Amino acid sequence: MMLETPDFCNAPDAFRSYEPPAGAWIPSDDDVADAARQHSTGNFTVDDDLLLRCGIDGGPGGEVPVDTGLQPRFVWANEFCALPPNEVWTIRGYLEPDTLCVLYGDSETFKSFLAVDLCGHIATGKPWRGHKVNQGIALYVAGEGGNGLRKRIKAWFERHNEPIRNVAISTVPLSLCDPANTAALVADIRALLNSKPKPSLIVLDTLNTHFGGDENSTAEMTKFLAGIRDLRIATGATILVIHHCGHAAKDRSRGSISLRNGIDWEYRMERKPETLTTTLICTKSKDADKPAPLAWALEKQPLPWADNDGVPMSSCVLVPSDAPIEDGRGAGLGENQKRALDILKRLYQEHSDNLKASGCNGSPRVAIRDWNAAIKDAGIPRNRSADAKNSLLERGLIKVEGDCYVCPI
Repeated sequence: MMLETPDFCNAPDAFRSYEPPAGAWIPSDDDVADAARQHSTGNFTVDDDLLLRCGIDGGPGGEVPVDTGLQPRFVWANEFCALPPNEVWTIRGYLEPDTLCVLYGDSETFKSFLAVDLCGHIATGKPWRGHKVNQGIALYVAGEGGNGLRKRIKAWFERHNEPIRNVAISTVPLSLCDPANTAALVADIRALLNSKPKPSLIVLDTLNTHFGGDENSTAEMTKFLAGIRDLRIATGATILVIHHCGHAAKDRSRGSISLRNGIDWEYRMERKPETLTTTLICTKSKDADKPAPLAWALEKQPLPWADNDGVPMSSCVLVPSDAPIEDGRGAGLGENQKRALDILKRLYQEHSDNLKASGCNGSPRVAIRDWNAAIKDAGIPRNRSADAKNSLLERGLIKVEGDCYVCPI
């Protein structure tokens, strides 16, 4: 399947976001709220509404196709389960269509290089690390700077000996906490693709660039999640948000925990500072088994370009690495996580020693309430201790036994 799209890397003047036609209508907050109210009655889909209200397929003043009666909200479970779900993968085992995904990590862990790698494989349909890829269109919304991204995309296609195709770029920042901006983005995408298929992957690089609010605010993060959900519903694409890790806790994404709670997939990238090898670790998979970690090395790639002084240009690409992969469970633990785990190990050892001293053969057991009390006595704030315990559980470093006991693994 060959899909024709603008050649952004070979045509610098085209390296920009699509500009809506003059006079294009952009919805207000009231318009979007009205759309949500109508959608709640089942009259029409969010996708149709967003497009109609942005001047697409009839636009304002045109006839809006609505049903005269309300659609049923419920269906009996025997009907609901009559057919299996339509399970399709963007990249088998790693990315699903119509889902929200966050890729986070510290600076210089090569997150953007991996995003370009994903775009390239989806655009060409080439298998990704041996996994089947559903070929389609990838949209990369960078929001700032074009030269570095231009070189990285060109480098990927040069390395893989493929013509550049099926990737479109925007360097216009967004504020997706504002629903009107999400609606405008959907209109831009529909106008760009016109009769072409909907995109398979949309990369938002980075969350901070496209947020438009306080990342630590639960209320504003909820607005951002609503914006990217609307984008997902309108396009059916995998929405991949590039994000940073916390300043102190490197094992979690920055900002409000509601982001992690509201997404389907989460990946962390880790790199040892002294190497050019990076590792991808799945930290959340809502409805599928967590895939195995993968590693890459960063290699230089010459480009068929030269600068104004005639000096040849180059960039870098990620290439699969066969280096041993650590499971990442202990890497990047924050101070509170380390202290909470050390406290649990100490309590566990004390219980083990007491059992041996009394001649008992049972397994050591640490009551959760005792662990909580010891964490509190160590001076770890209550909100931080909850985050630390959840992180240890997610990493598989501790195991909870029933409702009362916990032990290190």
